[in-house]
Amino acid sequence: MPQIGFEEPAGSGLFEPGDVAAVAGGFYSADGFDEDPSAAGLYLMGKAATTAPVLSFLPGDPVRHLAPRVELVGTLFPPNAVTATYYRSDGSRTWKVRGGVDRSVAGGVALIDWEAPFGVPVMYRAEMFDGNGVSIGFTDSATITLDVSDVWVQHVLEPSIAVLWSFTDRAIAELSRPTPGGFAQVEGAAVQKWVGSRRTGLTGVNLSGVTENLADAAVFDSMFGTYEQARIPILVFRAPPLLRLPPTFVAQVDVVRQPMSIATVPEFDVWELQGTEVEPPAVGLVEASLTWDDLAAAYSTWDEVAAAYGSWLDASRDYSLAGLAG
Repeated sequence: MPQIGFEEPAGSGLFEPGDVAAVAGGFYSADGFDEDPSAAGLYLMGKAATTAPVLSFLPGDPVRHLAPRVELVGTLFPPNAVTATYYRSDGSRTWKVRGGVDRSVAGGVALIDWEAPFGVPVMYRAEMFDGNGVSIGFTDSATITLDVSDVWVQHVLEPSIAVLWSFTDRAIAELSRPTPGGFAQVEGAAVQKWVGSRRTGLTGVNLSGVTENLADAAVFDSMFGTYEQARIPILVFRAPPLLRLPPTFVAQVDVVRQPMSIATVPEFDVWELQGTEVEPPAVGLVEASLTWDDLAAAYSTWDEVAAAYGSWLDASRDYSLAGLAG
């Protein structure tokens, strides 16, 4: 839902916490007013206000097939900021946050990062833009570490389709990042020259794993598409650093399902996977965590919504309603 814009019903009286305006004597927001117009930057109650996003760890739920994730909330922006694009840095790469590109800052921003890695410090900040699309700089940064010792796998475009993953003994035994190229003998040269390109991502990684119940098996199998719904075979693996995979490993995967023994362990399946690291699809493509249809299924009128939440930002963060509309 945070990705979808909408108009506030007239007279709802909902306060927008992200509204920060330049007025006579300083900057005003819901949290206070600085009466010193000479002070640089944004101030609340006479103190410098951080523009860093507020980060919250949302733990995984294997039964509901929800992977661990990070919620980002931004409520304070300069008066001339119109949109913001959020970035995540894990020490090895900097990524744009999926679903966090060109977000309107009116009323605040709330989004979920389903691709945050485990066990390493992750830093977030946003680049802000004015109404002409010109960058006006970055917000302050905030850092979080997801203390997760499990392995999770999810579909890259539908991250709410996720399973807790158990690697087999054969998995990730070899990690190869080849450097494509070849040799050429130049006339008159004593030795050959090598002509090639830069090192690639991981290639042909054994990602085989086990599912221990039919519900997990059905969810995992659906990541590759069903008879009625096509899906690209690109998955996101997130594992603790000790397993040596990239912090956020995006791979095109080929799969073979092997039931272990219908007689002795009828719900166990071994999945033989070969994965090659790829660039993920455009970060503007993302599954909505919460939709207006979900809100409409929970409440009969906008007045009921207004009574339940302090702001539209609060409404957009009620993830307990996700999927309620079916």
